[in-house]
Amino acid sequence: MSDDSNERDGRCEVCGLVVRQRVARGLIGSWWWSSVAHAAPCGAPCLGGGVRPKHSSDLPPGVGGIDHAHREHGCGASGCSGGAS
Repeated sequence: MSDDSNERDGRCEVCGLVVRQRVARGLIGSWWWSSVAHAAPCGAPCLGGGVRPKHSSDLPPGVGGIDHAHREHGCGASGCSGGAS
């Protein structure tokens, strides 16, 4: 990446909203655009922007730590099936 710009507006791959993205860097000079934390259109935190899992002690038995989040194939918000809007 030769451009000095490390931020841009881009479409979230999970919820489809246009959000702020930053360059994430990996091994051997690889890089990609990563969305910043944001809420999906349904109001749930979007997994595309990174979601902090809830502690298992705060959840009923059998409920995962990210079940409250908007995901590609599901969502914790009532009436939302996940994915891009």
